[in-house]
Amino acid sequence: AEKIATVVKSANVSVESYWPSLFAKLLEKRSVEDLILSVGS
Repeated sequence: AEKIATVVKSANVSVESYWPSLFAKLLEKRSVEDLILSVGS
């Protein structure tokens, strides 16, 4: 979650404080490859 927050801050994007931890929890359960493939379908 901290790394995601750092990337968001570096990109100069404003998000609510709960989003980085929410995405981190999502990525723990699914692989990035699964997420990319599900977007394409």
